[in-house]
Amino acid sequence: MKRVIMMCLTLVLAAPLIGFSKEKPQSERFSLHTTNETSFISYYSALLHDNDRVLMTSDLMFYAEHLLLDYTLFYIEEKTLRVELDALLDYMIEGVKKRMQETKRENLIESYTTALSYLLVSKRCLYEDYPIIKAAEGRVQTELSKIENHSGFEESSIFSKKEDFSQYIPRGHYTRTENLMKYFKAMMYLMRMRFEVETKANSVNSELKAALIIASVMNESPKAQHHYKKINDAVSILLPREDDLMLTELADSIGEKLTDDFLCDEDKVSEAAKIAVNLSHSKIISDYKKDNELQKTTVGFMGQRYIFDSEVFQNLVYDKVTSYQGKSSPFTLYGGMRTMPRGLDLMYVLGSGKAYEILEDEGDVQYLGYSDNVVIMKKKAKELSKESFYNRMLLQFGEVIKERKESSPPFMLDEKFQLKELNSLLAAWSALRHDVILYAKQSYTVKITSAPPKEKTKTKVIAESYSKLYETMRSDVENLTDRLYAIFKDEWIKEAGESFEKLCELYNEISYLTMKQTFYEDNAKVRMTLLDFDIAVKNLLVNQKEREDNMAIVSDVHTDSNSEMVLQESVGSVLKMNADFGGEIFTGGAMSYYEFKKPISQRMTDEEWRDYLKTGDASELLFRWQKRIYDYTDRGRV
Repeated sequence: MKRVIMMCLTLVLAAPLIGFSKEKPQSERFSLHTTNETSFISYYSALLHDNDRVLMTSDLMFYAEHLLLDYTLFYIEEKTLRVELDALLDYMIEGVKKRMQETKRENLIESYTTALSYLLVSKRCLYEDYPIIKAAEGRVQTELSKIENHSGFEESSIFSKKEDFSQYIPRGHYTRTENLMKYFKAMMYLMRMRFEVETKANSVNSELKAALIIASVMNESPKAQHHYKKINDAVSILLPREDDLMLTELADSIGEKLTDDFLCDEDKVSEAAKIAVNLSHSKIISDYKKDNELQKTTVGFMGQRYIFDSEVFQNLVYDKVTSYQGKSSPFTLYGGMRTMPRGLDLMYVLGSGKAYEILEDEGDVQYLGYSDNVVIMKKKAKELSKESFYNRMLLQFGEVIKERKESSPPFMLDEKFQLKELNSLLAAWSALRHDVILYAKQSYTVKITSAPPKEKTKTKVIAESYSKLYETMRSDVENLTDRLYAIFKDEWIKEAGESFEKLCELYNEISYLTMKQTFYEDNAKVRMTLLDFDIAVKNLLVNQKEREDNMAIVSDVHTDSNSEMVLQESVGSVLKMNADFGGEIFTGGAMSYYEFKKPISQRMTDEEWRDYLKTGDASELLFRWQKRIYDYTDRGRV
């Protein structure tokens, strides 16, 4: 397939441009208009039915990729992972209880209680009436109350840390069912609450002993290991690398049975603490931390996962990037420092010069340390592994940035189109962060102390010409669904993947013809391929009465401990896109993108964002660069 595409592209590049009228002014080549439509698939179904000049955009493919990931993850969590987590907690709780009842070491009771309390909080998130032993009841109930209030930073009643309890607001696709809202809180607690290795010089905290107790119980329970592995294997396909030191990794490195005798030997526990410090590899700060504090070494049971963009953000805000050197009040500024990143930072690191132009124009790069840290992140971007589906998506964004060239259709060379392209990538990234909001480790800023239907004619269809992108998408999704199918043996997952691959192949075919300055004319096949994909992915929405896709989604991607604000990234309604091709206007759809801040206690859900779009004025959220391409004058017309 790749060889055929390369041969075709070679012929295209060698062929002269034919059939084009005199070049139009840039302002006439390309335009975007807002609509009230929030179902991308419904929008294109209507477009293919009513229009005879249709533009298939990369936005639709990115959106289809998001739907497949979002619905597949929802499906396996609702059907399998929630059940696996429930069973895992049962085995772990019973194992810790048994050891606690059998211990003759009074000085270990506190560590056993900490270990048990941690597991019981998660279990209670799943089942509100699950019984709690008296020794842990007070701390567990207090912790659960803070989770339910989710007001922001508060001291944990179980761990020696200040926790951001606003993180426990169920959001993303986890608001679709009551079961998944409970799963979200239970899993979030297991991943975010990590055991501190040391609290002060020469004093080993009982938290480390509690962690070693849990590790020991896991080692002694093959059934618990089975359930843990099932969850870990599924999540690892998306995000293979934990950003935290894991209990299993520490236990294996210690190389001894973690008995009560071991736990009471302070020399051995101190040595275990040293091993933990040496093994720790965390790159993302996801807790409350002051700039005058050293980074604490922690060990986790279910670790949050490393994502490259969180590391980018971590390195492009305080205390890696510091004081503002400009004269305006940019989006990223608070207290004289760069405390909030932007999605454009990621696109700049991935190679977008247009993103840098906007950041510079809006005053977001004039900080000490910004340029130096961007250079470091750019180098890391070139070394991204394809091991995870998440990285593959980031690499797709990089391909789009590189693939546009002089031989592309004229409308794709328009400056406004280049802004639209950047806008589309940011929207696709927002959707990606929405899909992995539970498992991905979020970065934190360190706390500073100092048209009407026409008469039907023969339909012509063109596509944004990113042939390499569509082939990469096909390969990446095939890899994702094959690996998930290997774990779950579920035909619906396989069918969804195959329907997406057919959509990619169709896009490649249309893109090739567009590069030859001609058209695809089988309107029925385009509609049927899109319909087949729609049916296949919606089969994954088990027990859902409402199955219409809604592209209006929101996610929080970074938390500033200083202003106690979160960075929200969101996708709004469909943008109607008109582009001149060969002297004719073709119509397609694009994703809208919004970036804004909210207080941490008001992390937005999809439902809240959709309500805002109905009642608020989304145009108020646009940046200067977006106002150059978004047209609100004919809102509502498809």
